[in-house]
Amino acid sequence: LTTAPGSIAWNGSSQGGSAGGVTITEWDTYANQYDVMYAVKNGQSVNNSSAGTIPLAFQHALAVVGFTAKSSTDADVYSLKGMSFNDLQFKGTLVLDNTVTELTPSWEILDTGDKDLTLTAAVFSVPGPGATGSAIKLTDHLLVIPQASRSVTLTYRVKNSLTDLTVILPLPRVIWKAGHRYIYNLVFTPSEIKATVTVTDWVGTPVDETIEIS
Repeated sequence: LTTAPGSIAWNGSSQGGSAGGVTITEWDTYANQYDVMYAVKNGQSVNNSSAGTIPLAFQHALAVVGFTAKSSTDADVYSLKGMSFNDLQFKGTLVLDNTVTELTPSWEILDTGDKDLTLTAAVFSVPGPGATGSAIKLTDHLLVIPQASRSVTLTYRVKNSLTDLTVILPLPRVIWKAGHRYIYNLVFTPSEIKATVTVTDWVGTPVDETIEIS
């Protein structure tokens, strides 16, 4: 890290701590988007060989959330102007406890609030049903603290309308787990906005999740 996401403390005895591990205090994950990873090799105290290696399996401390959007009918019928999470848990203290067999991360949540999502265009013109790839990418990916999925507020306009519409959209209910990606796929229809979610691991391999559709 070139700068710290929060106040980092090493908890080993050599650093004056009583337990092994790391604590990142008061980390505003919305303002400081760091992909913090951690690993431990229990039972390995030293390797004196200059060519020796210690295998480590790194894990991610945060989850990734993003959105795509398309229309159920024609392109350019809907123009999205703004999007935000409601009551997002965004600030907390992360504790990595190395006193147990498996490295166990835990969060103390310090702040929640409504947070804007960055759209891929200032005004996103929702493409038609056949669009794929970068054309349907609605938001940049956001690193988030593991938590239950939040609702989002959307501000958009329908073609030939004079006023913007604002709607609070519940998302499919699932726990955002560290190391997983949650891409929500929005489909705009004349009567509603439908949302489904695609869940993968960090490199895009599908992951089985129990999902309740709101």
